[in-house]
Order: sequence, then structure tokens, then C-alpha cells
Amino acid sequence: MTDHVNLAWRSPLTGRNDDRLGPRFPVVAGMYEPELVSSRIGSEALLSAEQGVVAGVRDDRRLLAFESRMVREQALAAVSSELVPVALLAAHLGFRLAAAVVVAREE
Repeated sequence: MTDHVNLAWRSPLTGRNDDRLGPRFPVVAGMYEPELVSSRIGSEALLSAEQGVVAGVRDDRRLLAFESRMVREQALAAVSSELVPVALLAAHLGFRLAAAVVVAREE
């Protein structure tokens, strides 16, 4: 992953903010480390790594019409209902992420 798009419009950073832990609205630009993931996955014989942007959605098994349209129109690489909240919390705490989304393809 190189970035994410939060199509679910939700965040774990609600309620009171403890400024000692991090800002209410953390910067997420540049927080992903795709090279780290690519270097590790690239050595696996059965896997191939492609970099892309993941869509954060409410339910990755049943996309809303809006989510489906945005994924198609923006050519997003994958969808996930779990990644974006974790990424926002990591950014809030000042961490960077190396994340991979595993996509099974039928042959």
C-alpha cells in the first residue's frame, strides 16, 4: 500500500482528545512504507507485490453503490473495512505503517 482513501468517513479519533498522545487530526500523507513490504513479499515464490491505494469501506463484503463507483472511477487497488481506522490511530500516535492487502485471484 502507498496510501488509503477513507470512503467510510469514520474515524477512531472521536470523543475527547489527549494531546499528549497526538493531534486530533493527524497528517497521514507519507505515512506508509511500501518499499518495506515489497522487499519482503518480492522474495516469496507464490506472491507478487503491486503498490496501490486502498479504499477504506464500511463492509468489504458488501460495498455501497457510492463505494463501488469510487473504487472503479479512481482505480483503487483494493478495499478494506479494517485498515483505515488502524492507520488513523497509528498516525495519531506518530507511527508509520508498512501494510499489505492480500487479494486472492481466481484462475
